[in-house]
Amino acid sequence: MKIEYFEKEGRLWFSYEERVSRPTKVHQEVYNLYESSGKIPKKIRNQGKEAIKKYAERKVKADIKKQKAETKKYDKFAKNPDFPVSVEHRGKILKGRIFSAEDSVLQVRLEEPYQGEHYVNFGFGSAVVGKHIFDSPTSLSEHAIEAAQKLLIRIYEEKKHYKQHKEVIDLAERLNKS
Repeated sequence: MKIEYFEKEGRLWFSYEERVSRPTKVHQEVYNLYESSGKIPKKIRNQGKEAIKKYAERKVKADIKKQKAETKKYDKFAKNPDFPVSVEHRGKILKGRIFSAEDSVLQVRLEEPYQGEHYVNFGFGSAVVGKHIFDSPTSLSEHAIEAAQKLLIRIYEEKKHYKQHKEVIDLAERLNKS
């Protein structure tokens, strides 16, 4: 554990950063960044070098432990949010759920009146304009819920279209295979 020390406005501070690589399905390199920093109280500073190091290590370990627990909570929720979502579309109530939010990918399942699944990627561009999947480690954002509702409509329209034109779609597929 490499803790850096520095002076700021006449006070002694410590700083620590840890990058932990995480496996993903859609991104090449992703990591969690855990950070800790703070002032060393004067009474600790007056106790000498060893007291300062012990104080900083205690603070860093406590901060990092808390951050890793939050990450674990987030990962568990993202893997299976099981969040119900519905929307009214042209007089029909569409019901479904968000079943995954891992790797910046929001996955939605339409359950009624048809069944189907689709996804949307909340990538770098979304983040730049302030749209995120989560408000907190266990809370989906309004952006995510709105995106899920749009996906329900998209799935519904695709399934409805297929049902209305099944004969022609199936014929085209058979012709393409022969």
